[in-house]
Amino acid sequence: MRTFERTHGWISFRCDLGKAGAALWLALGEAASKCEHISKVPLRPATAQALRLAKTAKTMQRDLNGLVEMGLIVRDGRKVRARREVILAFLPLRKQPDAPANS
Repeated sequence: MRTFERTHGWISFRCDLGKAGAALWLALGEAASKCEHISKVPLRPATAQALRLAKTAKTMQRDLNGLVEMGLIVRDGRKVRARREVILAFLPLRKQPDAPANS
């Protein structure tokens, strides 16, 4: 049992998206688009410095431990790696392009 399951038993990461309506998918697409857009906006140096200083080592360790418990990242010594296969599983399925016809 993961720590969050013991301490916050009501939290579940399971969701039946088969019943999700068009409004949800449109909102998620819009949110993804906005995130991509603002990710390319550079921060002012003073803002970047303030954000960097706001994260203490203890806060970073707590956040990383939470991500490990959720199975979203793995640790490799002093490095961490995103578990891409798990993260991508949250994306909606996409229609695969049709294979070219053999002539």
